[in-house]
Amino acid sequence: MIVEVVGDKLETSIYHKPQALHLYLPPNSCHAPGVVYGLISGMALRIHSLCSREQDIEKELVFFFRCLVYRGHQANVLVPLFSKAITNAKEYLSQDPAFRARKKQEKLEAGRRRVFLHVPYHPQNPSSRVIQDLWRRHVSAPALKTPLNRIENHSGHRIPIDQLVIAYSRPPNLSNMFSYRKICKLSGPKVSSYL
Repeated sequence: MIVEVVGDKLETSIYHKPQALHLYLPPNSCHAPGVVYGLISGMALRIHSLCSREQDIEKELVFFFRCLVYRGHQANVLVPLFSKAITNAKEYLSQDPAFRARKKQEKLEAGRRRVFLHVPYHPQNPSSRVIQDLWRRHVSAPALKTPLNRIENHSGHRIPIDQLVIAYSRPPNLSNMFSYRKICKLSGPKVSSYL
């Protein structure tokens, strides 16, 4: 971040390293559909949070948009995503800090009542909507049985699960298969033994 003293105020903007390539996710990458909007939404919030001048916010958003277009994304697909992300960022930052802290606490509480299904993403697998429908129909709100969050354990406490979250992960790529991620798993003498 760049911090400048202008009069009696501090003004901030985003710093980019000269060698940064800005290689964002390409459109033909095998990722879940919501990942691109998550990237745009997160970056829009980051830009609005770190830049104090409106012209810097606009400059950074245009730069980010061009980076995505250069990576192969279609401008007509990106424009509505950017509009929604910018609106959400402005709305979030305009809220009272106490309100934001309360919402964050509510999300933490709701997070304790979730169960995660970790699956590798593949475009031919059933969509998360199909899996969520199956979850609702057979587990969380079955027609003829007791819902999961109404079942009591041996102590008389109810199972605190209200929601299923589909957590996609990417499948292994060639780099994962041909290079070590954790050097400590290598067998043989330590590097220090050669010195």
